[in-house]
Amino acid sequence: MLTQWTCHDDCRYRCMDLRKLYTIDQQDGSRCKYFGKWPFKRVLGIQELLSVIFSLANLAAHAHNIHRLHTAHLTNQHQPSFGSSQDPGPLWGLWYIYALGSINAWWWSAVFHSRDTYVTERLDYLSADVSIVIGLYVSIIRVLGVSSLQSRLAWAVPLVFATVVHFHYMLFIKFDYGFNVILCVLVGVLQQVMWCTWALMNSHPCKRQLVTFVVLINAALSLEILDFPPIMGFLDAHGLWHLCTVPLIYLWYCFILADAKWATASAAHLTTADKKR
Repeated sequence: MLTQWTCHDDCRYRCMDLRKLYTIDQQDGSRCKYFGKWPFKRVLGIQELLSVIFSLANLAAHAHNIHRLHTAHLTNQHQPSFGSSQDPGPLWGLWYIYALGSINAWWWSAVFHSRDTYVTERLDYLSADVSIVIGLYVSIIRVLGVSSLQSRLAWAVPLVFATVVHFHYMLFIKFDYGFNVILCVLVGVLQQVMWCTWALMNSHPCKRQLVTFVVLINAALSLEILDFPPIMGFLDAHGLWHLCTVPLIYLWYCFILADAKWATASAAHLTTADKKR
């Protein structure tokens, strides 16, 4: 089969599927996890069908928004893709890299939820880490207005080094899921604080849109904390989190495009002012 179920894995799944019919925690009557995971109904060899579909929906959302970024970029072809030494925005090239990193992360999320193995689990988690680090880097460049190549490299090198160290720890010392989640949440919160503080301090015209996105993404993230067993064997809290992020991706890219427009107008205003001088 495409999902490559071994005899051992298939036996373990079937035993889990049989036991879940009558195994209930004796203390509070709640469902039990098996091998640290909820039991799902397998469909055509796919372990978590809805999570796979929602992951691919997130992937498609990022792919569609790359097209939107490209269309907006074409209307401003006179601007350098990665900004310039005088003006760091709108950073079309960095946003392309961000979108591609997100597409890669959601692809491996879909693969992992299709078939949970040693390899797919690590590709899923570490690809997500890469996309978060890319997001942090773009946030730093835009929020702090880093324009020169030397300054950008000065920020990129320690981030790459920290990512490599983290990967080494996760792959060769201990694959610590809890530690990885906490680290990702902290980096995500840091980005949110940076963006919101910057937008409010600079009277960004789309600051309400940004704050709305931050509130909604954190509300959706609370689903990860709930962690209820899969409804009818298909939809759990994690899958519902994946579903909620699909429309939020569009809200985030709406802010990115609006910010690019604002950066373009600001750059044009500065250019006009310089010419008058």
